Amino acid sequence: MIEDVLRTSRSTGYPYLEGVSHWLMAEYCAPEDLASAEPHAESAVEILQRIGARNDLARAILTRAALRQAVGDVTAARDLLDRADLIFRELGTLDEPARVRAAFAALDRGSTLPLLARGP
Repeated sequence: MIEDVLRTSRSTGYPYLEGVSHWLMAEYCAPEDLASAEPHAESAVEILQRIGARNDLARAILTRAALRQAVGDVTAARDLLDRADLIFRELGTLDEPARVRAAFAALDRGSTLPLLARGP
């Protein structure tokens, strides 16, 4: 279903839905295939940043952080968490800063960062 929304949003010119669809594909693919998840996460970040969808941009950045941690790049994961946290705080997003704090704590413990679309 996500692939259908991605194709339709791309072909009809709805960049917001295209960006969110890429984010969801990254989240969906991540547990089974990190290599296919990363390009979707990158596309989501690029599109959502370009159109100014900052709250969803920060969520896509959190997904990229989880992907970077999964391949052992903890430094990049931490930098991405910092970036997402800054966006959420600037926007005054209520729930997401707690998720970022939990993700930092998971990094510190060496635990896997959670994927947002799949819940805590």
